[in-house]
Order: sequence, then C-alpha cells, then structure tokens
Amino acid sequence: MFAGCVGRDFVRPAPDSLRLGQTTWPQVEQRYGKPFKQSVYTIDGMDIVTQIYAYGSLSARGHRAKIGSDGAARKLEFKFHNNILVGYVYSSSWAEDHTDFDETKSAEIIRGVSTKTDVMRLLGKAGGHYIYPMIASTRGEADVYYYTETRAGVAKQAQTLSKLLVVTFEKNGVVSDVNLKMSLK
Repeated sequence: MFAGCVGRDFVRPAPDSLRLGQTTWPQVEQRYGKPFKQSVYTIDGMDIVTQIYAYGSLSARGHRAKIGSDGAARKLEFKFHNNILVGYVYSSSWAEDHTDFDETKSAEIIRGVSTKTDVMRLLGKAGGHYIYPMIASTRGEADVYYYTETRAGVAKQAQTLSKLLVVTFEKNGVVSDVNLKMSLK
C-alpha cells in the first residue's frame, strides 16, 4: 500500500482576490497554473468554460487507487464567459477548511425578505459567487455553497455526496431566488 496526494494544493480564494465580470482567464491561470480539467457547456446560447483545480489524498492497494478515498479533497472551479470570470466555487472536505453546510437551513431563507446578512448568519461564509449568465438575474449576484464528500460504501463501493446551494440576491441585497440540489451517487 502507498499513500500520497494528487494535484497541486491551493487555498480558498480571498473574497476580494477575484472580481466577477472583470478578472480574466489569463489572470487566474497566472495565479493558479494550468487546470486539472476543463469543460465547456452552454447556458441560454452562451458558452461557459469551466476550469477545475483539484487536490486530494491518494491511497491504493495493488492497482486500485482512489482520489479522496478518506473523504478529503479540495476543488476549485472557475466559470468563464468570453474569457471573463462569471463565477467560482470552492469546496473542501478537509477538516481545517471544510465547506459543509446545513442544507435544511435553506428552508429558512425567504425570497423577497431575507438579506445577504441573514443568509450569512444562517449558513456562514459562501465558498463561491456567481453573476449572469450563471444566474438568471442580469443585475444580481449569488452566493454559492458547495460541498462534496466521497464515502466508503457498501461492498467498498465509494459513494459521493454533493450539495449545491445557490442563493441569488438583487442589487439591494434581498434574496430573489434559492436553489438547492443534492445527490448521492
């Protein structure tokens, strides 16, 4: 058996280090290096390029290796439209900087009433932020809470729990939309 790490380690971006609608792909690449993975998809006819950075523990027995088999991994996704940053999400299952959140508290967020301060009080600091076209509102912005964890499953089949909460705010800081997605695969 051997153990080690996969990917290059990185830290959660400081909130003021990335400017949505202004930061460019070359600026991100200069800071973080080449991504682990890239994908392209379309939202309302607009191409969104996702650059993914990942870091996790590696353990193996024989030829079988799992990234994050102990549940510990970091992931940082940057979303670009026309080479301009329109979103980013940081996720970690490491104890020292985990991004886990209580998804049941999303039911307490009330559209048209709750504020950005209310959401932060309920859920803590967001791991990411989106602007249009990552959200429907062309004038608002969203706080993004994301957590993913790989767990040992039945008969050693790994299962991955993913939670994604996107809370959209209008310019006045009042919640206009709440979208929670969860999966266990």
